[in-house]
Amino acid sequence: ILIERARRRAQLKNGGNLNRTELTDSIIISPEMDDEILQVHDALEDLERDDPESAELVKMRYFAGMTWEEVSLATGIPDRTVRRRWTYAKAWLKVRLAEN
Repeated sequence: ILIERARRRAQLKNGGNLNRTELTDSIIISPEMDDEILQVHDALEDLERDDPESAELVKMRYFAGMTWEEVSLATGIPDRTVRRRWTYAKAWLKVRLAEN
């Protein structure tokens, strides 16, 4: 049983080529990530001032994990328009974050 378990864990389809790491609080909450989180937060606030609908879309898609259809139903905006705003918001945030 132990050998079969070890073989299964070593198979590529089961992530055999990946290094296993214990998840600890120090990995989840690291000081290096604080700066990134603050930059994304500031950029999202700026986007909200410029285009509140796109900022709301980013929150729904990225943070809430909503699908295109769910966002479309929640906002009443057609699916194609939602996808177009998503493309715009991603580009806007990319440019804004590159400035920092």
